[in-house]
Amino acid sequence: MVGLYAMQELLKPSGVLLIETCAVDCFEHSYANFGRFSGGMWWQPTALCIQDLCRLTGLGTPEVRFYHPQRCLARAVKTENARPLFTRGMNFPFEDIHDQVPRTKDVPIMAPAECRHR
Repeated sequence: MVGLYAMQELLKPSGVLLIETCAVDCFEHSYANFGRFSGGMWWQPTALCIQDLCRLTGLGTPEVRFYHPQRCLARAVKTENARPLFTRGMNFPFEDIHDQVPRTKDVPIMAPAECRHR
């Protein structure tokens, strides 16, 4: 998100940013699989997550097209009055603000998830 915001700052209004990334072909749920470097990637957002991130940084809603099962191109256009829009918070349940639950970093667990709600 920081990178998208920085790029948006460099564009003129109506400027175009092309994004090529790994992604999950899902426009129904906004999430990203992330963790340590595994399978050639650090994280893998859904298509809807890419659109959300672009909107939040003032790039408008990008057109996202998959050219490979886990790779896409997104075309985002900077809006006239671009500014960050913080409309969502983290949706991850924690019992306590001082979450101490040990979490494994096993490669199979870190592998990208498939969109199961089609």
